[in-house]
Amino acid sequence: MTGSAEQAPRTSPGPEAAATTVVRFPEGVPGFEQVRAFQLLENPEARPFFWLQAADQDQPRLLVVDPRAFADDYRPNFTRHELARVGLGPADDKILLVVVTLRPEGPTANLRAPIVVNAVKMVGAQIILEESHWPLRRPLFAAGA
Repeated sequence: MTGSAEQAPRTSPGPEAAATTVVRFPEGVPGFEQVRAFQLLENPEARPFFWLQAADQDQPRLLVVDPRAFADDYRPNFTRHELARVGLGPADDKILLVVVTLRPEGPTANLRAPIVVNAVKMVGAQIILEESHWPLRRPLFAAGA
């Protein structure tokens, strides 16, 4: 991703954000297992970032981004079992998102636990990859940018 710390995402989607769809998480999201439905919120001024917010309340809210926006080499391998959790086969269309954390030194993305969404059924799961080479905290912007 080209950009700088000044272009870092915000913690909230803002009043101009609109819910684009609801994603169901049958197993919840790690840390928020009781929440089974999240709205995907989009603010055109904040692209490529989105927010996954509990469908029936303001929290939890996760800042997410399509990892291809900043890591074009990101190609996680999912097992058949992991894809089956959201009703996907290996060749089915999926939406891939990663959680962004805003840190004082700059935003980072968790590439080790992507969120996979079945693009047809809008069913998702956060999958913790067994592969260890994907970082938990990949900076979104190059140092000094």
